[in-house]
Amino acid sequence: MDYVGRLIYGDETLEGIVPKDVLEEGRLIEYCAPKGHPPIEDVKKKLREAISHPVGPEGTPSLKEIIQSRYNGGLCAISVDDHTRENVHTRILLPVLLKELQELGVKEENVRIVVASGTHRAPNENEFPKILGEEIWNKYKDRVAVHNCNEGLITLGEIDDVPVEINGLVYDSEIYLPLSDLDYHYFAGVAGGPKQICPGICGEKIITAEHLKMFGGLGFAENVDSGVVDGNPVFDHKIKIVSLIVQKLAEKGSFVYSILCVVNPEGQLAQISGGDIFETHKQDRTILDRVYIVPVDRRADVTIVSAMSKGLDVYQAEKAINTAYRATKKGGKILLVAPCPDGIGNKDFRNLMSISSVVFERMKEELGSSSDAKEVIDKGMELARRETQKMAMRDFRIGMHKPVDLLRMLDHVGWGHLYIVQDGLSSEEKRLLPFEYVGKEGDSPLQKVREWVEDIEAKEKPDYLIIEDPGFLFKAPPQ
Repeated sequence: MDYVGRLIYGDETLEGIVPKDVLEEGRLIEYCAPKGHPPIEDVKKKLREAISHPVGPEGTPSLKEIIQSRYNGGLCAISVDDHTRENVHTRILLPVLLKELQELGVKEENVRIVVASGTHRAPNENEFPKILGEEIWNKYKDRVAVHNCNEGLITLGEIDDVPVEINGLVYDSEIYLPLSDLDYHYFAGVAGGPKQICPGICGEKIITAEHLKMFGGLGFAENVDSGVVDGNPVFDHKIKIVSLIVQKLAEKGSFVYSILCVVNPEGQLAQISGGDIFETHKQDRTILDRVYIVPVDRRADVTIVSAMSKGLDVYQAEKAINTAYRATKKGGKILLVAPCPDGIGNKDFRNLMSISSVVFERMKEELGSSSDAKEVIDKGMELARRETQKMAMRDFRIGMHKPVDLLRMLDHVGWGHLYIVQDGLSSEEKRLLPFEYVGKEGDSPLQKVREWVEDIEAKEKPDYLIIEDPGFLFKAPPQ
């Protein structure tokens, strides 16, 4: 049998996902790549433009001017994304940026690279080269620091009685360069720029306060959504936090100069800008939309999505489910393809999932004796969602928002309609999560996916959507 479609599973590429008949019968929802933006042909030239011609309010100094006229020879900190991001832009731009800094007068020994890990675990030895590139990692490893949200912090002030703390190395630097790329984020709206500062280099207390802004009555608050920044309470609070940080650093004589990028799906840089942390973000969002917004003419009955680099654990891979959910019919099916070598991931995510798992165990027992399965499932879903969110908001810690969102998406597709292909979860972790587990232990990922599809095909003839890149923002007709 011939197959079509492709997915990324860890370091593997899975070729041939659904039978070719699905395509020939018009049941594979095809989507055109976004209209895009021309890739940058000369990265060095474009970066020089970004550091010489800043985006920002009138009077914003360029990085070139800062170094040549105002810099006193202190530390220069460059923050980069951690191992949970693709870091294509980091590996392309960081070597060029480091050379430019030296040519402008920043001594190599005064450069520090800070991994803006927020509340995530530190990268392991094998992950640093994937973040920075082999050459930069080997050359700068003694000058690379990983942010810890609970240690080595400096307090700059308070917002709503919560201390605003940042990485001490960043605070001690005379020049701070957040190097990031724009990406859609399911509750912060659009990542990159301000988001690399908070949560990237902030303390856990203010990160927690910011994250709490996402919650509404049941689920997320209004305007808390991927691609939405206007009126998004999380993004609004982020602006307050980052504004205070930039202000306090300026008061002590430090300069914050954002280097912001947009990377297209082919791994090419489509945009590089430099300057004000907020204005670069605002300007380049229009390019991000041109590169990543994907309209589809209908919602899928079955969506199969790859987590790509976010497939390290369920905590990160859940973002791919969020991408799929936007293009899947209510009552449809979602299959997440993610190896999850780190298991569930965040411990607070894991602990909070135990609440819904208990509710669902009771629900399954009731289903065995009830004549009204729909009523039992509806009550079980609502109870699981309410109890989970109540606990998350009562004693919030980073990671507790993910169960709330995961259950929201489970409610959309329905009990038993959220599937996963993985090989990293323990038996106990599987019990805690509301997934249906696809395939037998020892089967290849591709075999698991194909057999799952073949089983569906034997029972029905649904429309499929295959999402290789979870960074796309799908715009589907409303239901």
